[in-house]
Amino acid sequence: MTNLLKIHKALADETRLRMVRLLVRGSLNVNEMIGILNMGQSRVSRHLKILAEAGLVTSRREGTWIYYQSSGGADADLLVADVLDWLQRHEDGLAFYSEDLQGLEAVVERRREQTRTFFDNIEDPDQLQYHCINGSVYRQVALDLLPARADRALEMGTGAGLLLSALL
Repeated sequence: MTNLLKIHKALADETRLRMVRLLVRGSLNVNEMIGILNMGQSRVSRHLKILAEAGLVTSRREGTWIYYQSSGGADADLLVADVLDWLQRHEDGLAFYSEDLQGLEAVVERRREQTRTFFDNIEDPDQLQYHCINGSVYRQVALDLLPARADRALEMGTGAGLLLSALL
């Protein structure tokens, strides 16, 4: 019963309802939510913490960013679905309803543009590999795992063969 009470308390706030409504559509980081909700970082973070403690959102790290997404067990999912269904049926009386979705669309478009720009600026596939994984980081680890004396060497990677040249 305690968890159900936490979920109800978490959903009993307009800001947290808005957040849940956004996060069921996909993952967002705090900066993206700040832009969509037009709120300060501390306020957004505080509400995310309450949602996380209720088990309604989880987070994952991607590089320096932390992305939040909707979560929850079957009971939480059913309750959230009911609440979101109610919100959709009463959207005319909710000023934030369409603004939040427009903000979310802007975030998605910005991500698409950043992805396009990234790949448009990669001229050489080896350069792409360097941006994603610096070979010098894993190359020495791979070499240390090999026996001291090997008669044959085969690199099965998709890069420029730099590991193979280090093996020879």
